[in-house]
Amino acid sequence: MNTIRKLFFICLAVFILGASASPALAETKANSSSSTRNERLMRYGLQLLEYQKRVHDGLYKFKGTPYWDEIQQQDVESVHKFREQLASLDGSNPEDVALLDPIWNRMKDQFKPQEQAKVKEGIFWLFKSLATLHYGDTSQLIQIYKDSHKHQATLGLLARKAGVKEPVTIEDMAEFLVGNEKFKGLRGITKEDAQVIIGRGFYYNLLDCLEEMLNQPNVNENPIAKICNYFQLASMDTQQVLVETIENFISKRLTELEDAEMAIGLAYVREAGAKLVVKPVNDSEAWASVYFDVWEHFYVDKEVFNRDTASNLEYDRFYRITPGKETGTGTIKAYIYGRFIAEERLTLKRKLTPDYYKPTNGDWEHTFYFNLKATWEDGPAGPADKYLFSYYGRGATVAGREEVQYLPYQYHSFEFPKADFRFIEVRSVYGDFVSEPMIIRGNLP
Repeated sequence: MNTIRKLFFICLAVFILGASASPALAETKANSSSSTRNERLMRYGLQLLEYQKRVHDGLYKFKGTPYWDEIQQQDVESVHKFREQLASLDGSNPEDVALLDPIWNRMKDQFKPQEQAKVKEGIFWLFKSLATLHYGDTSQLIQIYKDSHKHQATLGLLARKAGVKEPVTIEDMAEFLVGNEKFKGLRGITKEDAQVIIGRGFYYNLLDCLEEMLNQPNVNENPIAKICNYFQLASMDTQQVLVETIENFISKRLTELEDAEMAIGLAYVREAGAKLVVKPVNDSEAWASVYFDVWEHFYVDKEVFNRDTASNLEYDRFYRITPGKETGTGTIKAYIYGRFIAEERLTLKRKLTPDYYKPTNGDWEHTFYFNLKATWEDGPAGPADKYLFSYYGRGATVAGREEVQYLPYQYHSFEFPKADFRFIEVRSVYGDFVSEPMIIRGNLP
């Protein structure tokens, strides 16, 4: 990635020099200086580089690790294949340009007959350029920049129809994607919503983002956004035509688009970092709802608990510490659509309370020959090693004391020949530790 970074900065320097020297690209607003243009190019260029770096790092994040699998390799291949398909789109090929027909037929009557072929070619190049800025690699960005001056006149026809007086530049396209301090760019909206990136179908999600972006205040300060709003690309009627147009490209020339979009979206999610969220569901915090989220509002669709690495941690709808243990740990992995995203070590620590170790639900009843039977259940700490049982009766401070040895799966009870008593104490014993007593009240004052 360092090589790509160096190449980018070399190219960026060439861009800046070219922008200053080229009459077509040097034309901007009257009050804009060359240094301002160069600053915009540098700012947006760095943002494009950062996005490319995240996608690259996310695609290859687990290469060389046990988590790299055939699916991730296929994702990388899908991105490469799609970039090749995108680069091969040819504005001089009538079959390629005809893919625009659904949206073009809605627009063409606004232009003079002698302008229509050129305008359509300009729209085709604009579509390809925006897609390349979003999906392309460094070499493709360079080519888009080199070709941009060839389309200035054509884009001018499109821009003037929307009331844009200045030429459309490569900086305007980049700003449309990344946004500025006044509005969010198209990518700024998608990257904050992982569901949009990897959700219910590429073009529907794209249209959702486009509609949200074009409805922002101040967005028409960007020439590309102003053109989109002029031709009502965010309207419901136009969106259906856009769907048909995009389906044209997907079915005939950009067959890898949806797979590549999935791969790039998941790569970006990996780099964003899926965070493990732990929400206790009981007072002792020994039980917890655990899940991964991305950008604080999207939850990955599958968490896998690696029981082989767990210590005193169990899972059954909730993660919980093994009864009688104070701490539980285990490894949890996050997946989205079968793709490995992240791995985190979960540690739950029991919050101890005075009642944590002592038994609970004590009761008593008379049995045969006036015997008395006391019963109880384990407390939150789980089965004890043994129980200390004491009963207090008429005329004696301590009428007797017995120990009951705990046996696995034995019902917790003790029967003795005393029909009357004031109260009973039951304590749980864990090793050398003796719990606070649970009190069972009797029939004597």
